[in-house]
Amino acid sequence: LPAAARAQSETAARQGLDVVGNLLTNMPGTREHYVARPHLEGELSERLLDDRYPVITLQGRGGIGKTSLALTVLHQLAQLNEVEVIYWASARDIDLLPEGHKAVKAGVLTVQDVAADFQSVLAPDSNPADAEQYLTDVLSGRSSEGPIIFVVDNFETIRGQVELHSWLSNAVR
Repeated sequence: LPAAARAQSETAARQGLDVVGNLLTNMPGTREHYVARPHLEGELSERLLDDRYPVITLQGRGGIGKTSLALTVLHQLAQLNEVEVIYWASARDIDLLPEGHKAVKAGVLTVQDVAADFQSVLAPDSNPADAEQYLTDVLSGRSSEGPIIFVVDNFETIRGQVELHSWLSNAVR
């Protein structure tokens, strides 16, 4: 199927913001059949709450549970009062299921997609032409939003990965 006709991923972002625990988020729910990894969960949670680690990357083979780990930890953090928003963007184009892989529609693919989606979730009434500036202002701390955890799931399928990584790295403060 053409990409636009594919189904949404099981880990696609929700439309708009919902209250989960003590914060607002568009992240999907936790994964069924998740295999707990207390050491990794603790380490990721610790890093997410430590401002010395403004950019965190989970890496490993597809299907080993990086997304499930992240969702589990983020849902645990939602019960605390450490952040105000968890924003989730999914670039996932394949769901790896027990019965095999399934091609799905990626939510974001470019820097522009990420910025436009971020703005549509956090500031839906603002001017779409200002999306990249809005995201830069939020990530750099120049806006009243935050603190925020910003997640791009399946970053490896983003078009222009180096551009997006550089842009995020320069914006995050």
